[in-house]
Amino acid sequence: MYLAWGAPYTTTIVAAVLLAGLVFTGLLLFRYNDRNDILARGKRLMAEGKVSLAVESFRNLVNKYPDSYDGHVALGRAYLDLSLPWKAEQEFRMASALKVAQRENAADVARSELLISQRRFNEAEDLLLIAQKKNAKDPDVKSGLFELYMRWGDYLNEFLGERTQAIPYYERALFYVSRYEAEQEIKDKLIPLMLDAAQNDIAAGRYTDAAKLMKRSITYRYDAQTLVALGNVYERQNLLDDAIAWYQKAFDTNPSLISIKLSNVLISKGKALQAKNEPEQAEQYFRAADDVLKKTNAKPSDLYPVTLSVTAVSPKFDKASGRLVPGLTVQVQNSAHRDIAFLKLRAEFYVANRLVAMAEGMGTQPGKLLKANGHADSLHTVKLVPSQAINVARLGRDPIKLKVYVAYSEPTTTTPDASLKTELQPANLSDWTLKVMEDIHVTRPKAPVPEAALPDDGSTLPTPNSEPT
Repeated sequence: MYLAWGAPYTTTIVAAVLLAGLVFTGLLLFRYNDRNDILARGKRLMAEGKVSLAVESFRNLVNKYPDSYDGHVALGRAYLDLSLPWKAEQEFRMASALKVAQRENAADVARSELLISQRRFNEAEDLLLIAQKKNAKDPDVKSGLFELYMRWGDYLNEFLGERTQAIPYYERALFYVSRYEAEQEIKDKLIPLMLDAAQNDIAAGRYTDAAKLMKRSITYRYDAQTLVALGNVYERQNLLDDAIAWYQKAFDTNPSLISIKLSNVLISKGKALQAKNEPEQAEQYFRAADDVLKKTNAKPSDLYPVTLSVTAVSPKFDKASGRLVPGLTVQVQNSAHRDIAFLKLRAEFYVANRLVAMAEGMGTQPGKLLKANGHADSLHTVKLVPSQAINVARLGRDPIKLKVYVAYSEPTTTTPDASLKTELQPANLSDWTLKVMEDIHVTRPKAPVPEAALPDDGSTLPTPNSEPT
């Protein structure tokens, strides 16, 4: 008896065959997806630094699918991270024994992993480079080369402490890296090594070598701190144009980091041009320096830096009353490239953290500019004598704490009138900039002084017949 097409039996048999095929295909797809899911979970745990959990995931994979080449390799790498090289070797041997369809170099890559675990890096490199010649695009070989150079670099850097020698191996690892997380991990190791090596070159006067290392570093991570360091290398060699170029790159990346440094180098370049009798070109650099600081809302003390030096302390002491008036002589040096039209000084005197006397005076003379640095009139001497006196009997053994401030415009806060005996207030830091802080040691009189001859909170100046110490 023959079955004719179109009969009910034919339909049933065909349907059964199709159903069996679909079920088989579904099982294969499930098996494939299940492998990939377990492998992906393990790799994700590795990326998160959860190596022990990743080992459990990879172990589950190879137990369930003993023919999983990727599972054995991943488990071997995880064992290396846990410092279990003998277990890693076992997994790599199992991977190398597998014949993986359409992956001609899989066995060689697994053998290279075994050599890496034994720290036979040169042999592993030879094996992988031969495999690369067979198929330069083979992802297994690329992954193997990344693993080789990363672990080679780690061995030199972390185990042997040969930090500089590790640099080229980390750089080679970056050439073969395929995952973003792994790339950032390598860069986090590589860049500090490069910058440390550059600093060693600078200390040894090898500026060209230092600059080369830093320039390579910024190709891996464009970092403002490295750009500043590069500018500093050229500034050390007095190559101001190159220094300015790198500082400008850093300024464009992070203005607040480098604004003052860049401004200072621009000023140095302007002064060099002034010395060459090129005032117009110098003015361009001076204007550029001002623009840099203005763009970052720099304080007046940054735009117009001054240097204060306390050249003399001349306290006047009245033995009869125990009154001490701590006078000062302060030299003001304009360190800026611009003239200063207004500069006010304020001296504060503290005893046991209490403000007991204060004096103010002008660092500029009426109708006369404090000239730019280098000019004959860039230096001015100011005498500051407070209108309050200190009771020496209450000083104890503590020195008088001195603070000297400057203001570039008339402060908004007013100075209290000494005759009103109002309590003194410290300088408002929105108006004043602290420039000097030091101790004044007072020689105590041998004869006793009245214990309460003068209150601490203020008094008039000593009488004309007061005897200075």
